Amino acid sequence: MSIDEIIRSVAQLQLSSHQLSQMIAMSSNDLSKQAVRLQALTKGSRTGEAASRQVMAASKSLSDSTSSLIALNNAIDNFIQEVSQ
Repeated sequence: MSIDEIIRSVAQLQLSSHQLSQMIAMSSNDLSKQAVRLQALTKGSRTGEAASRQVMAASKSLSDSTSSLIALNNAIDNFIQEVSQ
C-alpha cells in the first residue's frame, strides 16, 4: 500500500468519524433537553427523577464519545500533515 493510498484511507476514516461525531452531538443535545423536560415533569417522583438522571447520564456518554471522535480527527490531521511532508 502506497502513502497516497494510506492517506486516502485515513481521510475517509476522518470523514466518517466527523459525520458520526456530528450525529452523536445532536443526539446528545436532544437527550439533554429531554432529560430536563422529564425532570420538570416528574419532580417529586423518585422513579421519574431517577429516569431523568439516567437520560442525562446517557447524554453525557454521547458527549464524551463526541469528544473522543474530535480527538481522533485531530490526530488524523496531524498524521496526514506529517506523512505528506
